[in-house]
Amino acid sequence: MPRFEQRLDRCRRSEAGFTMIETMVVLAVMAMTFAIAPAIVSGLSGGRLRAAADDLAAELRGARGQALRRNTPIEMTLDVAKRGYSLSGTDRFRSLPEVVDAVEVTPAALLQPGGIARVRFLPDGTADQARISLRHGTTTRVIAVDWLTGRVRADD
Repeated sequence: MPRFEQRLDRCRRSEAGFTMIETMVVLAVMAMTFAIAPAIVSGLSGGRLRAAADDLAAELRGARGQALRRNTPIEMTLDVAKRGYSLSGTDRFRSLPEVVDAVEVTPAALLQPGGIARVRFLPDGTADQARISLRHGTTTRVIAVDWLTGRVRADD
């Protein structure tokens, strides 16, 4: 009987803990997780920047549609310093999401003192030519307004 108990104790001791293969598998899974995590996190801010650009482009398209429907000029005022905008006829200021670090507007003729840019949409479909760049770090999304047709295009 004592021999059987000694063997049983030895088996129990060898079964305690993790094998080298199990440890290596856990380390490999952890390494893959750490390698993928930064790409996922950076993709989130890029997606939020794209969504901000798409929302601003939709507002610009809405302003163009209002100008055509109402047969009156509609103006979008962009505050570059405060990173936000408002439409003519409303007092509501809409801030861009925090993911937007900087806003640039070209041509420079659109910019007024204080970092205010005005983009007008006229009833005949024309508009002020504008190129609005939204930046987050090194990523930039561009929204272009065509002067002849007034069409708004968000570039990738």
